[in-house]
Amino acid sequence: MYQELRQESVKIQWSEGYAYSQKRSETLYEIWCFVKVCRFLIREEIGFEPQGWIFDEFSEGGVLIPELLSGTVVGFVKGEFRIKLHYDEPLCRQLEDTTKENQPVFTKGRHYRPDIRMDLYREDVYWSTIIFEVKYRKIQSIFQDKTKKQNRDTKSFCENQIRGFKNELHSKYCRGLDENFVLRKLNPVDRVWVLNSTHHEGNIIDKEEEGIKLIQLIPGKNHQKIILELKEEISEAFDGELI
Repeated sequence: MYQELRQESVKIQWSEGYAYSQKRSETLYEIWCFVKVCRFLIREEIGFEPQGWIFDEFSEGGVLIPELLSGTVVGFVKGEFRIKLHYDEPLCRQLEDTTKENQPVFTKGRHYRPDIRMDLYREDVYWSTIIFEVKYRKIQSIFQDKTKKQNRDTKSFCENQIRGFKNELHSKYCRGLDENFVLRKLNPVDRVWVLNSTHHEGNIIDKEEEGIKLIQLIPGKNHQKIILELKEEISEAFDGELI
């Protein structure tokens, strides 16, 4: 079944609940992005096998997308490597509430509800996390060119949110190393991907050195380049051993 879902030609059917919902465009785009990340992971180029959620609803050449609820988790497996993809799930606020399998990271920062959280595991060891933030608004209003006159101390809520997810998450479980060392020295977040449908690469300055990757993800376009970038991102997180 999942081999067929790898193909972009597979028909997607949405639950009737979406037809009667009053969800805003940005929420629908956020849901669409979650579905796309799931499909990217099971494409042949990356090669994970899915477990649960939409992958239990496949029939007659199509897939039914049930209503996506906050806290939904989808699992993926490829040999010794595992992924847990969380949708709109609040992070733990203190170390004592974390668990290796379900909530390996926590934050005491202001921002604690990422749109999509990808936790990476190698066998039974939590490895690291990639955060996906979905921004429907114009990306130029989030990251402004520093060559323009502006108050450098004034940053938008969204920019602070994205930086917070990159720099203010902690874990005691990373790579199975000593807990005290991990808490003091390691950042569990490899990178924050900002998914956006409006920006053009020439409009904004590069954020790669800050661990922030800006991705133009547009419905109806070819996403092959993004799939390969995601494959490389996950492989790098596993020290290059996934490929």
